[in-house]
Amino acid sequence: NFESKSWGTKTQSVTQGSSQDQIVSTQVGFVLSDDELGNKFTVSMYRHRDFGTPVFVTSNAVSMCPWEPNSIQREKPQILIQPAVLSDIPPDQPAVFNVTLINLSETDETVTYDLSLDQTTNPFGLQLLLAGVPWTESSVTVPSSKLNPPVVLLMEVIRSSVAYEFSGISITMGSLCENQMAAANQLSRDPISSTATLGVNFLRPCAQVVWAGKMALDLDDDYFDVNANSTETQNLTLTVRNPQWPSTLWASNPRLQSVQVLFKAPGRDWAPCYTPGGNVSYFVEDSVGYASTVIDTSRWTLEGVYKLQVKSTCQASAVITDESLLSGYTSIITGRVDRTPPQMFGQFAQPADGSYFPGDTIAMVFQESLDCNILSYPFSAALRVVKNNVSSIYNWGDVAGPFLDVMCQENTLSFAFGRRLLYTDIMGGSATLSITRVQDLAGNVNTNTLSWTFALKPIELATMVVSVSQFMMGGRTLEQYLNNQRKRDQTQAFQEKFCSDLSKMLSFKAERCHVDSVSEEPAGINVGFSLSPPSSPGETDSIALYSKFLDIMSNPSKIPPGYDGFSSTTLNNTSYEMRSTVPESQLPSSMPADGSAAEIQNNTSEQKLTSLNIGLISALVIVSVIMLISIAIVALILFRRNQRKREVHLPDQVEMH
Repeated sequence: NFESKSWGTKTQSVTQGSSQDQIVSTQVGFVLSDDELGNKFTVSMYRHRDFGTPVFVTSNAVSMCPWEPNSIQREKPQILIQPAVLSDIPPDQPAVFNVTLINLSETDETVTYDLSLDQTTNPFGLQLLLAGVPWTESSVTVPSSKLNPPVVLLMEVIRSSVAYEFSGISITMGSLCENQMAAANQLSRDPISSTATLGVNFLRPCAQVVWAGKMALDLDDDYFDVNANSTETQNLTLTVRNPQWPSTLWASNPRLQSVQVLFKAPGRDWAPCYTPGGNVSYFVEDSVGYASTVIDTSRWTLEGVYKLQVKSTCQASAVITDESLLSGYTSIITGRVDRTPPQMFGQFAQPADGSYFPGDTIAMVFQESLDCNILSYPFSAALRVVKNNVSSIYNWGDVAGPFLDVMCQENTLSFAFGRRLLYTDIMGGSATLSITRVQDLAGNVNTNTLSWTFALKPIELATMVVSVSQFMMGGRTLEQYLNNQRKRDQTQAFQEKFCSDLSKMLSFKAERCHVDSVSEEPAGINVGFSLSPPSSPGETDSIALYSKFLDIMSNPSKIPPGYDGFSSTTLNNTSYEMRSTVPESQLPSSMPADGSAAEIQNNTSEQKLTSLNIGLISALVIVSVIMLISIAIVALILFRRNQRKREVHLPDQVEMH
């Protein structure tokens, strides 16, 4: 560096005649200096012939910070990265590079260099580590490589979460001093440096795939059904999607070999699905990341639960040990292959003894679970009652009903007489219950009409208890029904008032009424109550009281004044049950002349007990008869032996005489 400095000026005046000339002379001084220790310059100085100013010519120099052109270079870095590119690196492991730092100083001196990462070449956030510590820039002292081996650093490169391929990552070894000067705008050229690049290709996991469309829905039931009647009997369309679209396309994974659908039949191993044309079924991603295929289900001959799963398969490699790099899977979805309509279990429905008594079960059991959403398909049920040669038909779902209640649970259809069909009107007759279009979970429909006939045994009205449930007193709270009087025991107070009101309305003794349950609900007060049998002759039986109750509640105009709590009642879910206080075995039995019955099999506990008693008595009688016969046989044998003895010895006695 050359510094020139003016040491001042001196003016000399010369006068000649009337004119005066002014002569100006300039004295120039200079200083030759350099702040960097170790820099050396050999400079020749000349006088400019026109201006008289000094001219300097460097003939020999050693320089740095900054390096002067045409001088010996004290800083001369060189960086090498080996290998330049690494491939097939597992995504959860680092790629390891050797970074070689060479100091080619022409003065053979040790120099501290700046080592830095060019962040503009690392847009996806690849992480670099030196000595196990995250690194972007550091200072490294490197001895002369002419006298010492180069410095080799171990650099670990860790994949970021947004990409798998990285290239052109630039690392620079440069002059520490000149970098600082350039940052302060004190250098008119690029700093002395050497740059090397690295690249790394991490192994991509095999293509990710998830279900789409109908198969992506979170359903409680099976995802697909193959039955005898559905349009999916032969062909089933499946749709999947690429969850990484559009950032990562299936086609961008060079190791991806296929995306195909597999199925697992009951008791079998996983196997590929086939298209209707007989080819293995594969998926090909479209322009928006979806893929569809059609599989032929006619090959699925076994009935039962099937499983489906889509698998992506990628090319194997000796360095790959992670299963996720070799294949990807969707979740497993299940479906049902069932082409057989539901069939009745056994030969007889209930009551299997061909005779119904209140409390018995009326039901049909099937060999498989049913679709119990019976409102979603044309299921039908009808009850035909014949009494005194008069036939009446009561259909399930009649607007005027309910005459028939139906309950579906797993593989059983159960029936009960609805609140509009009083047992007293039909007892003593015969009933034929017919059902049709019963459907299983796979959608198969039994189009046959299934019927069974049973006798309706008479009951003693004076022994019957009627239990009513789900009677809703709408728009009321317990406190409102009790005339806004807060009671310590509201349940007891409600029972007393309810039974009092009901007994007055229906004209019976209040003690025959009992509240079985009561709860406040948003719609009102939900009440369950019972009507016990009459305690003395002349009283109305409980079934007749219930009939009168239904008639009044169905016609609000019939509700007497003063019974506002019953004015907004709801019978939509109301049902009733009958039971006798006398065992069925003690009641007179009868069989209607115009009814037919199935094979007898008693169901009630009283019937079973009676049958058991009869069986024991019969067994004792049979055993006694057998014992008597045995005794008679033994006596006969002994008698015959005695007779033979007499016949044998008689001649001897004669000879003796």
